[in-house]
Amino acid sequence: LEGSPRAAAARASFERGAAPVASLAVLPFVNLSADPDNEFLSDGLADDLLTALARVPGLRVPGRTSCFAFKGRSEDLREIGRALGVETVLEGSVRRAEGRLRIAVQLINVADGFHLWAQRYDREMADVFAVQDEITRAIISALLPRLAAARPAPPARPYDGSVDVYELCLRARYHHQKRTPHELDLALNLFEQAAERDPGCALAQAGIAHVCLMKCYFGALPTREGMPRMMAAARRALELDDSLAVTHLRLADALCFNDWDWAGAEREFRRALELDPESAEAQWRYGLFLWSRLRPEEALVLLRAALERDPFSLDANWFLGFVCVTTGRLDEAEEVARRMLAMDARAWTGHQLLGWAESVRRRWPEAVRAYEASAAIENGPASLSALCWAYERAGRPAEARRTLERLERLAAERFVPPTWLALAYDSVGEHAQARAFMARAVEERHMLLVHLRAFGPIGWLSGYTGLLDEHGL
Repeated sequence: LEGSPRAAAARASFERGAAPVASLAVLPFVNLSADPDNEFLSDGLADDLLTALARVPGLRVPGRTSCFAFKGRSEDLREIGRALGVETVLEGSVRRAEGRLRIAVQLINVADGFHLWAQRYDREMADVFAVQDEITRAIISALLPRLAAARPAPPARPYDGSVDVYELCLRARYHHQKRTPHELDLALNLFEQAAERDPGCALAQAGIAHVCLMKCYFGALPTREGMPRMMAAARRALELDDSLAVTHLRLADALCFNDWDWAGAEREFRRALELDPESAEAQWRYGLFLWSRLRPEEALVLLRAALERDPFSLDANWFLGFVCVTTGRLDEAEEVARRMLAMDARAWTGHQLLGWAESVRRRWPEAVRAYEASAAIENGPASLSALCWAYERAGRPAEARRTLERLERLAAERFVPPTWLALAYDSVGEHAQARAFMARAVEERHMLLVHLRAFGPIGWLSGYTGLLDEHGL
């Protein structure tokens, strides 16, 4: 890993010198089962342990995205520790056969490679909750001399009902992490199965809300269909368990994007962070919300805190880039974009961010190249509409028109959010079409409308501020 783009990206975003006294990275567990499909279980168990340990007072645990960036890689633990800013690492493996589990875990000191603790658990699948609690308690005991608290109690489990329902949620989360339209469909189906089998499972309802949000965000589901489903699931999740940060986070998103209830959304974001102050997702989601409400300095504090917790998060990096571009921090925005591309060469959002920075500088040839690179990877409405806009600004109207035609062909095959169509039509001077799609975007409450005013310095759809004013956006 030394000298690799991944290590350089991590160090650039997470250089912190000496690790805190108690810090631990939970690496993805290895699936040793004969069936490779059991990877959802090894990933899920590691993820849940990470979540539980992150809530232990005095223990700092990097976020899931950063820990799972090392999945399937044989890296030197010292380099992993340096990249993530931790002094200990938890490794493990899971073998499942005929209803039984063998979970092997080891806690390793990064500096010298010595084992601080190791244990193997042979149990029935029905005992999976008890095993997780045992592992959490054992790790706390092993790290006790380094923890600030005398002996912190293991945090409460977010779900301890049916093992079958828990397994459905693990499978759903596994597919959800992949974020392709097909995988999101699988995740939604599995979360719905979990909710049907246990109507009292708050995590299943929160999962339904989150998948609906992602499907709307990526244009895989019209907002007029997805947002009401998201709101219903988010409210149900909170009714079932208001002690979980995730249920408040899902309701915050629903109030923001479905109801345009800014005060209500902020209240729920704040409550999520009160319940889980170390949640990187809560930090960057609240930061994104504050940026959209034209409070960029507050947003920067939260987004940088999220990246300290989860430096490999493409989401947190991307949204930090939003704020940097629109507040004139263009050099930092470009640094963020290049860091994203070092983490993942196919991160089209990194190219998009470079395009935004060049657009603000009005360097149109460079902006076009960045948007072309984005469209070559994503080839979806977000990239194509931005490319159409940039071609027109660069004085290349024929290419802008051809890009609009690509977007129209795409819209004939699948749902394309109306705001992206409005941007493309507005770019080529078809203002009547643009107005019609903007009216439809308002009617359908397309998600980009929430952020459109904050994107002002880039210059997208600048003639529609009156429409935004009219609807309190």
